[in-house]
Amino acid sequence: MIYHLLITILVGIAVAGGVMLARQLSGHRVAMYLVPLAAGLAMLTYNVWHEYTWFDRTVARLPKSIEVLKSDASASLFRPWTYVVPNTSRVLLLDTSRTLRSVATPDLVIVDFVEAERLKPTQKRRLFYDCASKRASDILPNAIFNADGLPAEVAWHPLDPGPRALRLICNMPNSAAPAR
Repeated sequence: MIYHLLITILVGIAVAGGVMLARQLSGHRVAMYLVPLAAGLAMLTYNVWHEYTWFDRTVARLPKSIEVLKSDASASLFRPWTYVVPNTSRVLLLDTSRTLRSVATPDLVIVDFVEAERLKPTQKRRLFYDCASKRASDILPNAIFNADGLPAEVAWHPLDPGPRALRLICNMPNSAAPAR
């Protein structure tokens, strides 16, 4: 975030310098009030560009094993242009490279969800997902497993991540090496 602030300031300084140079070369025919006006518009334009391209830039840097499940577009009173064209500032991802499926109970899948939000730290969640009952449970660090490989004493909650996510999760083969 500090880099974003520094770049915003540098854009303002660069544009202000360009307008001042144009003013100097034109023999002071360019009005002086255009210097801060152009700098402010350039900084605002850079911030709007940065905000609207965040999702595309983030998804482009992801490895092939990460699938986008859902993206949220939002509008804000402090950014009135987002009411005209909402911007995507949050995305839910599925890491298909770390999926594990129980051999004894093939409907039980262990999946990693990643939630990325603009200007916030990325959060990862590892879940047990029961494809047959469409329910999930968080995997705790001290999880205990039964002899048949099922989690013991877990708190299941209903979770329907959507039809595309269900196809990805429930039709995925094992992709991570089994734990020893």
